Amino acid sequence: MRKKLTFLAVMTVAVGVLIVGVVVFVRARNTSSVSSCFNNLRQLDAIKQWWAVENNKTTNDIPTWEHLRPYLQDDVLVCPDIPYIEC
Repeated sequence: MRKKLTFLAVMTVAVGVLIVGVVVFVRARNTSSVSSCFNNLRQLDAIKQWWAVENNKTTNDIPTWEHLRPYLQDDVLVCPDIPYIEC
């Protein structure tokens, strides 16, 4: 009887650790995707400011993609899919 209780306790702890590990992994992956998206948005803002300075534009002027394409240097600024996971 004592061996069964010990086995049950060990299995419960093991399953708990596994669940916590999965949650931590999913959160880390999600945080990485969000960081990547924010960095792309920062880079795009810097490119827009650079365009405005070089072309004597104000902050109210809105560039098109054709205006910004020369500044991108073949970089593709795409935010990865960010699933919403409530934990």
